[in-house]
Amino acid sequence: MENITTNSDTDEERVLKIFKWTYKNIKKVPEGFPIVDDHVWHIVIRGYGADDQISDVFTTLCNYAGVAAFYSWVYRHDRADRIPLSFVRLRGEW
Repeated sequence: MENITTNSDTDEERVLKIFKWTYKNIKKVPEGFPIVDDHVWHIVIRGYGADDQISDVFTTLCNYAGVAAFYSWVYRHDRADRIPLSFVRLRGEW
């Protein structure tokens, strides 16, 4: 974690570095690969995950860096589709 957020003085800087690290290092599940639903650390080691697993890595790393974060599913109005969105608490607001 310290390597990801090195030289970060603010929560905003830490979150942005974690976001960039997650984007660079955790890829979407390759075609034909199994989606394994297990601990977030295994997703980091594998280097790939489903959309919610990628959000889980990002928000978990934010929490480890001392910045409150979580992800939740956001549904289309007809609930026919959903996406995971990550929420981070910065300057007292989500």
